[in-house]
Amino acid sequence: MTLGPHLLVGLGNPGRQYLHTRHNLGFMLLDLLALRYAMNFKAAHPLYYECRLRIHGQDLIMIKPMSYMNRSGVATALALSHFQGSIDNMLISFDDLAIPLGRLRLRGRGSDGGHNGLASIQSLLNTSSISRLRLGMGPATADVTDFVLSPFGDSELEVVTSMLEKSADAVELWLEHGLVEAMNRYNKV
Repeated sequence: MTLGPHLLVGLGNPGRQYLHTRHNLGFMLLDLLALRYAMNFKAAHPLYYECRLRIHGQDLIMIKPMSYMNRSGVATALALSHFQGSIDNMLISFDDLAIPLGRLRLRGRGSDGGHNGLASIQSLLNTSSISRLRLGMGPATADVTDFVLSPFGDSELEVVTSMLEKSADAVELWLEHGLVEAMNRYNKV
């Protein structure tokens, strides 16, 4: 039985005004991976952009939902169906206030932790058994909405860049050796 291609869904908000905000860490990770492999995203569907890669002999389709964070589940469910993918071969990447800036955490299941994008995906796919890569941006230093929609400060950029590089490495390890191996290596960092 084949599980189809691997899907990496990065969560964020479309539009230039959100491009470099904390809430777009999921998009930033996908952009970094596309850059590493000299590929580009294309508007494949009105609800998502896609970029196809081959890494370590594995087909990877990266998805950026264009339906705003709170409705990420709609685009994710459509992409999963369109590519005949499996939840078992899917990883969701998103920002997380509960994790300190610069840290990352991989998990195979769990609650949405108050993240509306993940909540939307879990609701539409009717499961909490969804692998995720949580990118630390916390703790909030202002009103949560204002904080997540603000850009990173100059003093934070080096930490963010390092976290995104480690996260891209973690995705590559996930593709080659699976989630447990990636968790064992990168949840300690």
